[in-house]
Amino acid sequence: MSEDISAGVKILLERGKTNPDELREEFGQWAQLRDAVFEYKETKRRSAWLRGLTEHEIDLLFDTFNNIYRGVFDGWVMKTVLGAEEEDVIAQRVGAYQMAQGKRAQNSISPGSWQTVAVQPSNTPITTTLKNALGIK
Repeated sequence: MSEDISAGVKILLERGKTNPDELREEFGQWAQLRDAVFEYKETKRRSAWLRGLTEHEIDLLFDTFNNIYRGVFDGWVMKTVLGAEEEDVIAQRVGAYQMAQGKRAQNSISPGSWQTVAVQPSNTPITTTLKNALGIK
């Protein structure tokens, strides 16, 4: 970075590398600056937050904020795609498991043979229990 870049911009660029979550917070301490940078790049209206900054400094801030939000977008897409695929796999395996259990129950349990079953609470999430039961990693 050259000497003509303000100390504040340099600090924010470094924070973008070390603490991107801080710059990403929707209502965090940098939200107004982030919104001002994006608005300026989209509409060329310069708000008070950008007074005194050069075009180059605004571009550097935009690149930093934009890269953070590209990562957010990529993560959301991956989570959505993988989540949907994982749900399909779980649903298929649960259906197969239930069918197998139903057939076993029909073939092996005679009416009136159930004993009292105690309900035991668990801290394990149901998705973890299902994945373990169905052999999903």
